[in-house]
Amino acid sequence: MGTPFIGEIRMFGFGRTPQGWQACDGSLLQISEYEPLYVLLGTAYGGNGSSTFAVPDLRGRLPIHQGQGPALSNYVLAQSAGTETVTLTSLQMPAHTHTAQATTAAATAPAP
Repeated sequence: MGTPFIGEIRMFGFGRTPQGWQACDGSLLQISEYEPLYVLLGTAYGGNGSSTFAVPDLRGRLPIHQGQGPALSNYVLAQSAGTETVTLTSLQMPAHTHTAQATTAAATAPAP
């Protein structure tokens, strides 16, 4: 897995947080226990700054870099934006068609 950087965010494809990692779930951590991480994050994501600080809460979110791209909104560190769900109507989707192929012949293979 390689040696991680302090403050690195990494996705894992299983239902637990590996030893030595913190979930990005907005948890408050004790500065005294995680001082190197606090030095990097400060109270950007929460906490009182005297005894606690928070990790980012990425539940239902996707991390993006701070700054602004061409024709995009400007994002600052620790800013949360967007929504977890979006409902599209048929008017918002490009026109397209689906063609189906069928036969009445007997199958000759277990899969298409």
